[in-house]
Amino acid sequence: YAVRNGFQDLIDDYVHKPIEKMELDELDFLLILMNISENPIDSGHHWTLLVLDVKRREWQFLNSMVGDNVANPFLKYAQRMELFITPMVNTQLLVPIDNPVIHPIACPQQGPKPDCLLFTCYVMKRYAKTKKSIEMDDKKAREICH
Repeated sequence: YAVRNGFQDLIDDYVHKPIEKMELDELDFLLILMNISENPIDSGHHWTLLVLDVKRREWQFLNSMVGDNVANPFLKYAQRMELFITPMVNTQLLVPIDNPVIHPIACPQQGPKPDCLLFTCYVMKRYAKTKKSIEMDDKKAREICH
């Protein structure tokens, strides 16, 4: 999912339409894989994960490329996505999400290699299997890609 030009059309086609077919109150999590590119020529593409914990009515954001940066450089894209999605999600939930806030979740950092999609897919798999959010230490992170 690309967060750049044509944002609303992409959200309508690849997020809203699939979500309309779901029974959201029956889900534990809604996982939204995001491909972010501020400048594809210089920085390439980066995969992150925006998660709605349906039971807790809470948004979470996982980014494997935060590094030493205290501020998460891609959080603004997750916030933008949440602004588009929450109103539509609220029409389907019995109890709507009040005052949505995105909580960055600690996750393993990928290092200098382009492993972000592997990390993101692993985290999605863990959400699906365990039905709970996941935080990992560096040892477990190294085991993902090696």
